Amino acid sequence: MAVVFSAVLSACSTAPPEDEFIGTWKADLEGVDSAIVEIRKDGEQIMVKLKGLRNSQELEFPATYNKEAKHLEFQFGGFIGDKPATAYLKNDTLSINSDGATLDFRRISN
Repeated sequence: MAVVFSAVLSACSTAPPEDEFIGTWKADLEGVDSAIVEIRKDGEQIMVKLKGLRNSQELEFPATYNKEAKHLEFQFGGFIGDKPATAYLKNDTLSINSDGATLDFRRISN
């Protein structure tokens, strides 16, 4: 009985892989001190909020988790048209790639 309870408890406490992205991230680049990314869940929907990348605007986009590629995908809009973007994790760094450019962020809170 204890083995069954332990198995059920560990299965229930396992967070989905996309939850690793949840948190607040700050640009890890000289001269881009104010660029912040907040990733959160609104119910089941993942939301990506970008602050300070363009004229201190706040932009928010829905994102989806690609299980095969293990990254977030969203449409980076609000400027001139929408561009696809991906966010992925590597060694505690969040990298966002859009239109061939990549910007790295470090976690500042969960």
